[in-house]
Formats: sequence, structure tokens, C-alpha cells
Amino acid sequence: RSKTNDWYNNQRAIKAQRQIQYEEEKKRRDEEHAAWLKKKEEEELKKVPYEEEMSLCDYLADYLTKTYLAEGKAAQKEKDEELEKKGKEDVVAVKDDPFAGMVARKKKNDDEEIYFGKGKGGKKTKSSKKSSKSNKAPTFSLNIDLFEQFGLLNLTPPTNLEAVESSVEELKAKKVWYSEQPRGS
Repeated sequence: RSKTNDWYNNQRAIKAQRQIQYEEEKKRRDEEHAAWLKKKEEEELKKVPYEEEMSLCDYLADYLTKTYLAEGKAAQKEKDEELEKKGKEDVVAVKDDPFAGMVARKKKNDDEEIYFGKGKGGKKTKSSKKSSKSNKAPTFSLNIDLFEQFGLLNLTPPTNLEAVESSVEELKAKKVWYSEQPRGS
């Protein structure tokens, strides 16, 4: 009986020691967590308030301008021309070109050539829709993601080409509004 009591007393002492170690470890972890939260809060205070919303306004205005407005397309053409000029400057002329005089050709009639016997099906011809596409007026369409992004900014997306310019102006005004807002409002 005395051995059993000694064993239980020993177990209680070990349990009490482990409990003390656990409490010390928990206290240390809580202090580290509090320091981490304080550091994270200080980093958040350094950031510009409403940074994501302002960048979303920039993105949407830039997308609408480049895609649907004429000056955006003109700016894009200028950038393309500049890149093309830079690309031409980097091209080096080839001397003794082994492929000089060769021309890439396409066989007009594949019916004349028989490659590996009969096929299972005949050649399918593509219908000519090029003329109908070129005569159509450009259509205005926005994907669902853009509607959602306009909703995040509490703005209405444009529904036709005439409304694009006013939407771009609204986006710019909304960005200015976000930049004037204090943190946490």
C-alpha cells in the first residue's frame, strides 16, 4: 500500500510539474502572439487606406479606355509602333542565307495527294463568314467579372458604348473620393 501511495504521489508531482511547464509555455506563446498582432497592426497603419479599391478603379478605367474609347486605341497603337521600331533595330541581317529564295506555300487541293489510303470521313469545308463579320458594327459586351467589380465599387457598369466615357469619369471620381477618405470610415 505504501508503494502504491508513493507511485500516486510521484504521478501527481509529475502532473503538477507538467502543468507548470504548460502554463509557462502558454504565457510565452500569448506574449509572442500579442507582439505579432501589434507588429501586423503597425504595418496596416503604414499602408494607404483603400489601396485595393483605388487600384481597382485604375484597372477598370484603363480597361474601358483601351478597349472601347478611341484615345485608348490610339495610345495602344503608338506603343505597338514603338515596340515594332525597337524590334526592327534589334534585327540583324543574315548573310549567306540557306533559305534565300524559298517561299512558304500551301497546297490548294488536298484531293490530289493521297497520303495513307482512304480516310474515314471526307474533308469538311469551312463556311465563308468573313464577309459578314467585317460588315458588322463593333458590339459592346462586358463579362460578368466586370459587373461584379463595378458592384464592389458601388457603381453601375456601362451598358452601351455611349456610357463608357461617363463610366470612366465616374471611376476616376470614385478613386479621388477613396483617396480623400480617412482610415476605417
